[in-house]
Amino acid sequence: IPYFIDYQDALIGNPAYDIVSLLKDARRDLGAGTEEILLHYYLNYSSYNKTNFLKNYHLIGAQRQCKIIGIFARLNQRDNKPNYLQHIPRVIKHLKDHLEHPELADLKAWCMQYIKTLND
Repeated sequence: IPYFIDYQDALIGNPAYDIVSLLKDARRDLGAGTEEILLHYYLNYSSYNKTNFLKNYHLIGAQRQCKIIGIFARLNQRDNKPNYLQHIPRVIKHLKDHLEHPELADLKAWCMQYIKTLND
């Protein structure tokens, strides 16, 4: 399945954002182990500090997944577009994956307390 990168709103930001956008897509799953393989491939050919990059990858990823859940809920409620709701379980899984990073322990505790679907 080909992927397209939308540069419509392109800005300069953290380099982890584009990678997390590609590897944690809300609409489709990657094969088992593919995310890890592609992420490490990217890091092996970049000059980024791997520890810092992975921390940012998971922090930005968690923020992005929360944003997507909100957008999909809004599209359902305000715009009467319920088709987006089918993707929310995948996005919640992505959020849970990101929250496993040790640096995000406090955020994970907060999310587990206030986002009920994370406990399902």
